[in-house]
Amino acid sequence: MRKTMPVKPRGQQGVAVSREERQQMAIYKAAGLSHSEISRRTGRTREAIINALRSPDLVAMRERARDVLTENLVEFADRWLEAARVGASRGRHEPVRDALLHLGVIDAVETRGTSGAIQVNVGVALPGAGAPIGVERIDVEPQTGHVTAQRGTE
Repeated sequence: MRKTMPVKPRGQQGVAVSREERQQMAIYKAAGLSHSEISRRTGRTREAIINALRSPDLVAMRERARDVLTENLVEFADRWLEAARVGASRGRHEPVRDALLHLGVIDAVETRGTSGAIQVNVGVALPGAGAPIGVERIDVEPQTGHVTAQRGTE
């Protein structure tokens, strides 16, 4: 038997949102979509979206997912590192880029002209000193792989 939660979709009173619809809404939300955009994509009201995302089964799934991630964190990290090594050996650096991006080590890639060069800034912030000192700037040109480094005091 499929679990449903009663919510009011656009133009129809009393039609329940299915578990699958709630899961799709949760995926959209996790991808950063607003309630309004999810509403446009699903044909449900914003209120229905909000209520569906607060449903007990989605809350329980999120808690279970956190538990699984916590229980397997070391294994997941090891596999991500292995994926990074394999990807790098094949010229694919997305696993490393994604890890650094989501850990806050680098900012989102900004493009320069049409080349799409990547810039990584490395610095050391001393306690109580404020701004970083000894900043090193490393630029990598993705098409040629050419690397340039500059040392400064930004």
